[in-house]
Amino acid sequence: MDYVTFIKEIKEKVEELVQENLEDCTVFVHDIIKNNNVRMRAISIERKNDMATPNIYLNDYYSQFKKGRNIDDISKEIFEVYLDSSKGLINEVNINDLRNFSKVKKRIFYKLVNYNMNREMLKTTPHVRVLDLAIVFYILVSYREGAQAVTMIRDSNIKEWGIDLSRLCVTAYENTWTKYHPVIRRMEDIISEMILDSIVGDERDEDNDDGDLIKEETCYGGYTYAQVEDMVKEEMEKVKLDRNMEMYVMTNEDKSNGAACILYPGVLKKFADKVGQDIYIIPSSIHEVILIPAMGWDTKEIDEMIREVNRTQLDPVEILSDHVYVYKRETEELGY
Repeated sequence: MDYVTFIKEIKEKVEELVQENLEDCTVFVHDIIKNNNVRMRAISIERKNDMATPNIYLNDYYSQFKKGRNIDDISKEIFEVYLDSSKGLINEVNINDLRNFSKVKKRIFYKLVNYNMNREMLKTTPHVRVLDLAIVFYILVSYREGAQAVTMIRDSNIKEWGIDLSRLCVTAYENTWTKYHPVIRRMEDIISEMILDSIVGDERDEDNDDGDLIKEETCYGGYTYAQVEDMVKEEMEKVKLDRNMEMYVMTNEDKSNGAACILYPGVLKKFADKVGQDIYIIPSSIHEVILIPAMGWDTKEIDEMIREVNRTQLDPVEILSDHVYVYKRETEELGY
């Protein structure tokens, strides 16, 4: 079965489930142009008067189908994903509000995208260019933990609102800096947490501070969570000393579009002053960046590493840039 036929059959099966369980709903398949001009086919279930509805992408499901998963099973999962995603996703902005700047101005935020990879989108989108990046703006339509619905702000929006780009920038900057606080953590702390999660799983009792013994088959046997945690941290410190390098990850508290934190006022300066050096900024994704105290490395080699990771390891939608940035502590400038 080819992709077109697969989509047709999935849509029919999902429509059957919707008709049996919901009222006033429409099922439709459409193309979504995402960040970096990535085009993806999605299925959506739209209820009457809904401002936002989850887009459920079909490419991965087609891969599962080709590996033997059946249509009925996939269709049921898509329907369940819709129910789960829409359960707590409350529409906080209705369609009429979008035409009134005063009603949406507190919900306007910004994020960073790659300029060249989004040239087509930027033709009709207000933006500010920064190096090889662009600041773009969006309205947070609805939100719940782990999920949010947004709509990009277009040239037609600010024209209808009667505002200019400068007013939009001031509004978005203030809202973003206030809501999405920056977070900087040591890389080894993040890796330690990942290792601990893989070792103990759900065995740790979050409400028990006494350090219950971890089940023997889960880790090393006979050790408390605190003891295992200390061992992992000790090993990570050895790795750091061997490499003689400090690495930090910067994102925001939501871990979404956190690369925008590099433009927060004073954030890079405060960090550079703390480590007493210029800073290399590796754009690991649109959601986070890696900060490394400058050590005189060849930035062209770092660029090659970034390009390799972007092309082989990262979802194309999440690529931010192929270049490392340098923050100069003395001049307080961000550049290549």
